[in-house]
Amino acid sequence: MAFYSNFSENDLREAYKNQVDYQGKPNEEILAEIKKRGGLESLVSKIRQEQKHVDERNKIIREIHGHYMKKKSKEECNILIKSDLISESEKLVLINEKYTHIHNHSENLKIDSKTIVKSIAAIFISSILTFLIFLLFITVINFALIAFLVPIYIINYLIIKVITGKTRNNIIIFLATFFATLLSVFYLYVLVL
Repeated sequence: MAFYSNFSENDLREAYKNQVDYQGKPNEEILAEIKKRGGLESLVSKIRQEQKHVDERNKIIREIHGHYMKKKSKEECNILIKSDLISESEKLVLINEKYTHIHNHSENLKIDSKTIVKSIAAIFISSILTFLIFLLFITVINFALIAFLVPIYIINYLIIKVITGKTRNNIIIFLATFFATLLSVFYLYVLVL
């Protein structure tokens, strides 16, 4: 029984592409299975169709990004972007998903006064909370380790993320987390140790 006989059509295409990409040519066993299923020309044709579809999706994603940067709405993107290779419904889903993703990413990176104020408040809140958590932990195990810095940083980040609604991709959030961690360590060493 041939190894590739249990492969689905998609798995067989992926195995063929991987062999060509990494070995330079497919082995005889996979070629025999491909021949049983319609031949190499048919498989290569399907691979080319798949690649055209992927290329078209990537082109549309680039267009969505360009329109977003020009302050166009989702609806305007839908009107402006045309495709002969993907269906209208797939295009609409792609526009909705990618436009929302690009918008959320852009909003996350924005630095405004609201983000700064929330970050400053979050620094103090998270540093005090992590100080109290690790104070309790230190009293239970009776010693402090430098390895506590990682959990302190993670807990501070999670608290700051909840308070500000932004991720560490935003430089203000990253800095706030760093300063909150330093402040927590300062509290531990000055007030306890």
